[in-house]
Amino acid sequence: MTKGLFEGVLKFRILIATVGFRASLLFIFWRVWRMISNSQGVEATKTKSPFKTKISIVMPVYEVDARLLNECIQSVLSQTYINWELCICSDISVALEVRNVLKKYRGIDDRIRVVFLSEPESICVVSNIAAEQATGTFIAYLRCFEVLDLNLIGAIADALSKHPEKDFLCLDDSSLKLNFKPISEYGGLLASKQSPRLQVIRKKIFWNMNGFSEGCGK
Repeated sequence: MTKGLFEGVLKFRILIATVGFRASLLFIFWRVWRMISNSQGVEATKTKSPFKTKISIVMPVYEVDARLLNECIQSVLSQTYINWELCICSDISVALEVRNVLKKYRGIDDRIRVVFLSEPESICVVSNIAAEQATGTFIAYLRCFEVLDLNLIGAIADALSKHPEKDFLCLDDSSLKLNFKPISEYGGLLASKQSPRLQVIRKKIFWNMNGFSEGCGK
């Protein structure tokens, strides 16, 4: 009993040192919720669950400061909405400090998936490989230097559940509001240098449109 308690406290202290106190508490809450759900045979995607829509956050990693990348990933881990996954891909051109950040997070949470490529690739190729890991209903494209508001993914899931007929929405930089947009605007927005901070598209439609096409902006 004493040994088990000691090991548990040690693991918690290591987790705090790695990702911070707030992220650690949210991670523990998620683990407890998963244990309860599994024991009752309830999946997060069922209608009765408050965590219905699974959001796959797709994040290609390229030239970015390691500190900004760390803050970006921590902002995902700190989300109050827990039915998400973070799908990351990086090619061989990134700095060693950036690669070390990704390695650190790869074993922290089983919702985080990281793929390292052995060759340099375009941003769109890297983005598509990240998207290939997605298992959620919707794909959210996140730039690797952005920091998400604590409740943002939950707000996205809530908006999608209230409008199940919608396929595409964005978080606009100017208003910081979520807005549904016609799917016809998707390609142009992604290619724009003034693209929205976060774009969310139904995964089935994303792949029907051949994923990220060459020329997409950073």
